[in-house]
Amino acid sequence: MLLQYIYVKKYRNFINQGFNLSGRFKISLSGKKIEIEENAFFIEGFFGKSVDDLKILVGENGVGKTSILTYIKEELSFPKVDKDEETKCLVVFFEVASKKFVLATNGIDPTDFEVEVPKGYRKQIKDLTDRKNPNPQILTKKSVLGSIKEFNPSSIILLSNIFDNSGTKEYGHPESPILFDLTTNTLLKQSRLESSTRPLKTSVNYNSIKFILLTRNDSFIPSIQLPDEIRITFNRILIDEYIRNYERKKNDPNAPLSHLFARLSYQNKKQRILYWILANLLIEVTDYIQDGQLPKLVSQLNRINILEEPESFFELLLQSTSDFMKSKRSESRKYERLSKDFLWKNYFTKYREFTKIIVELFEEHDKKSDDFDSFSIPLTNATEAKILNLTNLIDGSEISIWKVMLGWNDLSTGETMLLNFFSTLFVMSRKKKDEIGKSILFLFDEIDTFYHPQWQKTLMKATLDFINFYFSSYNCQIIATGHSPFIISDVPKTNVLFLRRVDNKAIAQDSLDEHLQTFAANIHSLLSDSFFIKNGHIGDFANGKISEVIDILINKPLKTVVENRLYIEKVINIIGEEIIRNKLFQLLEDRLRANLLTIKEDISKLKRTK
Repeated sequence: MLLQYIYVKKYRNFINQGFNLSGRFKISLSGKKIEIEENAFFIEGFFGKSVDDLKILVGENGVGKTSILTYIKEELSFPKVDKDEETKCLVVFFEVASKKFVLATNGIDPTDFEVEVPKGYRKQIKDLTDRKNPNPQILTKKSVLGSIKEFNPSSIILLSNIFDNSGTKEYGHPESPILFDLTTNTLLKQSRLESSTRPLKTSVNYNSIKFILLTRNDSFIPSIQLPDEIRITFNRILIDEYIRNYERKKNDPNAPLSHLFARLSYQNKKQRILYWILANLLIEVTDYIQDGQLPKLVSQLNRINILEEPESFFELLLQSTSDFMKSKRSESRKYERLSKDFLWKNYFTKYREFTKIIVELFEEHDKKSDDFDSFSIPLTNATEAKILNLTNLIDGSEISIWKVMLGWNDLSTGETMLLNFFSTLFVMSRKKKDEIGKSILFLFDEIDTFYHPQWQKTLMKATLDFINFYFSSYNCQIIATGHSPFIISDVPKTNVLFLRRVDNKAIAQDSLDEHLQTFAANIHSLLSDSFFIKNGHIGDFANGKISEVIDILINKPLKTVVENRLYIEKVINIIGEEIIRNKLFQLLEDRLRANLLTIKEDISKLKRTK
């Protein structure tokens, strides 16, 4: 079922405002009448077999494009409060197979509206207001979207590379629909809350590396010149801080482990790598060691040379899990990461395999490097298989092993953002279908930000091709915000919602003032519309310089023109618009000619006086 229209009573700068999110229908609200008309130009399957509908929201900064996506996420997807002004709304859905519209109201009397649908279509009106709830300020279990059974099971995937530290409402997880908030703001916040078990940058790097290695033969995304090697970096900060924290605390229960680290010495880079990996492992599991058992574990570890005998180190851990490690059934909050099927032996086995691959890659590719903190691996068929194995081990570990970080070198911001966008979608596409549902509503905020115009030109096709291929088993709908005329030149005008600001309110409109169509329109024609550019099409700084020259040529005395002649000529010479440049030269020539005539008259007067 598709989300087609939202009417809100009051939300941020939206007051009694409706938004048509449909490309299939023209939906409008006039007074108390909701009129739904077929889009005469709608083409079934136009955006691909999996994309049932698409809408692009465009408008100047601050007009509320992102607010519409946020409203869908926060007010429609989270458990609702019926008397909250922000959740008073009317939402229109459309079920393609049954040709049925569902109009749902929350906090608004549905009988206030007269609904007119096209001939051959059905309609159903639902009042979602919980009139039995004695305390309507208490959250109910269901959200507005979750209350529509035809819309569920489904998922909303919200994706944005923008980081603005904006706040979001905290409601906990909605019962339905399933919400995947993959905005940079939310992911960074979650990374902090998880005590940096896997920082955001590290997760993004793993995802992008896995994406590239698994889709190298696909050609959906714009061309990125990827580096020919991947860099592995070791995080030593955690170990150094651990030693500093406990070396002066003689009675601290963790002191024995700190003393063990202090006694370890590495003679070469390989041993240093092992030191970081194995020491970080011990620090990682310290909180899971049974009370009072750490000294006994350290005593056993002291019997072997950890850096010379890493296999013995892992064998000891594998043999002693029942003696030293806490049960997975611990009720303490810190152990929530351990799943019902978690086994310490499996975890240590994976960590041993991870360590083995790291050492193998080092020995094969970085024996001569003087850099003790990292080394680089060339991308070949052999190394790609091992790197992919590393990422799989990381994903399969219930306790993070991010202390060894993988990443690309020398990617630009635009390349990084583009890679993040598609790799995040790729990771979502690999989830099991029962984790997502039967349909997906994609919300893409500022989809064209960070990209060169050439990439903006190819972005819409790349995104549609990608979703139609990797999400082919789902029914998909896309709602995206953007600024670029390249984006809207790829979609018909009925798939674009234009937002203006009028008297500090956001107003939606269905088309541009001057142009009948946006699809395949020349971007220069689109930019010439007053919706995009007001007060001319030249930058304000350049416009100021041209205005200054015009003022001198028209309004200032001849003496001022002559004194500033060199400056005026230089400014005119660097103007790119030929018509403006020629006109200004003509003005300058006319003024100078007038000056020459004045000089000649002065000379004649002098001659006559003699």
